[in-house]
Amino acid sequence: MRVSQGLAWLLVAGLSIPAGAAGKTSTAPGKYTSWGEEDFDELEIVQPFKFADYTGVAVEALDTKEVPPRTDNEKKNVQEAVAAVDEAFLAGLKKGVSSFSKAPVQQGAGSGHALLVKGKVVTLDPGSRGARYGVGMGAGATKAKVTGEVVEADTGKVLLRFTHEKRAGSGFGFAGGNSKKLMLKSAEHVGEDLGKVFKAF
Repeated sequence: MRVSQGLAWLLVAGLSIPAGAAGKTSTAPGKYTSWGEEDFDELEIVQPFKFADYTGVAVEALDTKEVPPRTDNEKKNVQEAVAAVDEAFLAGLKKGVSSFSKAPVQQGAGSGHALLVKGKVVTLDPGSRGARYGVGMGAGATKAKVTGEVVEADTGKVLLRFTHEKRAGSGFGFAGGNSKKLMLKSAEHVGEDLGKVFKAF
């Protein structure tokens, strides 16, 4: 009897796991944190939609006015990263969408019944090259944080609002790596994760 009860409990517990996983990628209206397989930081689903109903994805130029200017030896790297962040974010978004769809992703305001991403870069941080080199283990990582919304290009209807940050701590050069390239890699990862969000819809 005890064995049967134990098996029944395990069965119920096992069945509850997929339900929790499904809830993690819920497409019901609401505000979510650590959403989806990529643990997307903050996602607000304003209006459920079907990705396949749209002709593609367009991305407006990112607003970078809130990125704090630097006066130290990272000034040039941050300026150059700001100038190239649109390209990096777009590359990431293309990669994320292409992981599940052949829908086109392009820069611009979008036309027809397309999804339009409007974003603002709130953080583009070069981190600490010394910490990356001397400490490692994620110390001194660069950061890119983007907040924005996804709307219908033709109607302006808001479908999603999002905020997401990614970090990069190695992979470009020696002695802590090139902070400009790492910041852009961080921004690319933000775009990639956003692109993968669409897979659930």
